[in-house]
Amino acid sequence: HCVNTYREITLLSKLNHKNIISLINVGYCKDDKYNKHIVLVFNYFHHDLFGIMAKGIKMNDIQITYISKYIAEGLSYLHNESIVHRDIKSANILIDNNGNLKIADLGLAVKINNNFQLAFHIPVCTLMYQAPESLFQVKSGYSFKADVWGFGCILAELVLGYPLFSVAKNYIQLIEVIITRFGIEQFENWP
Repeated sequence: HCVNTYREITLLSKLNHKNIISLINVGYCKDDKYNKHIVLVFNYFHHDLFGIMAKGIKMNDIQITYISKYIAEGLSYLHNESIVHRDIKSANILIDNNGNLKIADLGLAVKINNNFQLAFHIPVCTLMYQAPESLFQVKSGYSFKADVWGFGCILAELVLGYPLFSVAKNYIQLIEVIITRFGIEQFENWP
């Protein structure tokens, strides 16, 4: 967790966007006289998108449009900064009571180089949001496509009212569900 925490602190200290969570402060907390823990301080957000939908709250078209727009703007900013979030899911989309939305939890985020290659490390994100190329460990590695897949899963979740691939309990089941729903591209067409 130390590597993820350091990565998150480093990235968030350089980012500034209305739809990306802001790091307010970093401190230490002692739980007893021997253990210290790093504490990251963020603005308080009342809800995460997953929690809202888990309560059975269905979004209307206008709400879905605004939520989608704000997520897309946040992801666009990250991608323009050459950052792949790698854990885009509804639980990492925070919303306050005024409708402000922030993408949070950049602990797995990485800055990638110009040729968009970063070796796969499974597991990276929550199973039901994993992109097919991650599951198959495509040789070209991570790219912004992994975030776009997660964003697509969130859009489906907003429209359907439940996570699209929640029935999958492991990698094999997830691959089967994706292929059943969308078919499979010919392997020759893969990068």
